[in-house]
Amino acid sequence: MKIRIKTDRIGRIQTLLGKGAVLLPCNGKKPVDKGWQKRTANDMTKEYLDRLRGKNIGVSLGDVSRGLCTIDFDDDKSLELFLTRNASLRNTLRTRGARGGNIWLVCEDHFRRTTDIRSATGQKCGEWRSNRSHTVISGTHPTGVPYRFVNPEPPIRIQFEQIVWEGFSKFPLISKSNKQIYRVRDKGDTQRVGRDKGDTQNGQRSDSDTQSTSLLLSNSASQSLEHTATRLLAGQEDGELWKLEELYREYVAKYHKPQRHQRNAILTRAAPALIRRLSPQVALKLLYLLFSKNRHLWTATKTEHMNECVAALLNAERSWAGTLSGKARSAYEAEDDIGQAAFRIICDLAANEQPNAPAGTFFLSYGDLSARLEISKMAAWRLMKEHFAPAGVVRMIKNGIRRQKNIRSRATEWEWALL
Repeated sequence: MKIRIKTDRIGRIQTLLGKGAVLLPCNGKKPVDKGWQKRTANDMTKEYLDRLRGKNIGVSLGDVSRGLCTIDFDDDKSLELFLTRNASLRNTLRTRGARGGNIWLVCEDHFRRTTDIRSATGQKCGEWRSNRSHTVISGTHPTGVPYRFVNPEPPIRIQFEQIVWEGFSKFPLISKSNKQIYRVRDKGDTQRVGRDKGDTQNGQRSDSDTQSTSLLLSNSASQSLEHTATRLLAGQEDGELWKLEELYREYVAKYHKPQRHQRNAILTRAAPALIRRLSPQVALKLLYLLFSKNRHLWTATKTEHMNECVAALLNAERSWAGTLSGKARSAYEAEDDIGQAAFRIICDLAANEQPNAPAGTFFLSYGDLSARLEISKMAAWRLMKEHFAPAGVVRMIKNGIRRQKNIRSRATEWEWALL
């Protein structure tokens, strides 16, 4: 149902977003005020709002605006792909500048920090915006065209996990360490998708209502794995799989000799081992290579194999996480998907005793970690030196040595610190 829109520009925006939204005067896309991130709804006095007249109007996002977030797409193709996967969001507030558009929504309970969105080919095509970010909603775009309302409806209220990111290679995933807890107070200002947490079906509380927060990580991991499986089945990863041949020899071919009617047995053994040593996405690609190299031995279709691989890897991750307790479990649950994969890798290395070395010590180079996780060496360095070490997960014993003329390389030596 269309709501009644005020003719005054500021009043129109407040009618759509609710009085809890924090508005910002902007020059172009940049907020005028220094420290604009500290503005709250209490600052929205008549005198302050008068400063917005004649300027572009931005909206501060995240907790300060009661969970209001936006998904900014840079082009029409990416926007339409997203809306095809999320039909309910066609009914939420949508604005547009020169191209693409912003989808406005209110996340209930929690949401991810501001994150880039990348297309299936790896090109940046948008941004998820939340805390300490803003989006311009009214005024003139730097290209000279006016910002306009494509769908002038209040932002829909939605659970973050309801958003489908299929078709994108990078997208926001829930991480407990980045989780922002917020509950909308003025429900009359927004629409809602899905049931309230207290709703029941046949007199019983739904499973989604009773799941622990840690299962949110499994949900996001499942979505990411299914996306990788879809790309593999479509042949979109074929040009990059050759890079994994060394990992395939090290972690699959070395331990498993394919035979007729033994596919399930190999998968049962391989999944728990791979999930400890690689990211789930890399593990899935190696299992895809396993099938491609030996499909003449097995009767299953490629799709059946990939579905079973996704299930096996997710079950293996849950089983492994169930063995943790105390500080290790708390540290693991605080990580995002990449952090959890790295945590499993270093935990596995620390558990394998080295000859003539103290228990809990291990060698790991940034190049090795980057290959196992499919991230850059710099990202691997930051993960170990700027994240796990300060967090007390590991301690560096001795820096590694790069290969040079007449000098052998040596990986960095670490010690597991969560005792």
